[in-house]
Amino acid sequence: RTDPVEFKSMLNYYRSQKRAEKGNLTTEEKLLKKMSVADRAEAILSLGYDSYQKKIELRRKGIWTKDVEMVIRSMQ
Repeated sequence: RTDPVEFKSMLNYYRSQKRAEKGNLTTEEKLLKKMSVADRAEAILSLGYDSYQKKIELRRKGIWTKDVEMVIRSMQ
């Protein structure tokens, strides 16, 4: 806890791992979650996951984030 930036990074990683364990993510969703923001946005568009219902589901699972949404908006 001496380095606040590293602590925050590790805490975010820990929380994402816990969410993944209890989230019952499919293999596809696990791969999406590990991608960078730009790659994730591109994959979401190419897979056709940009419908409203799928967007809500991906947001709940932590895949569709604010950053991903900004990148998707800039691509369209």
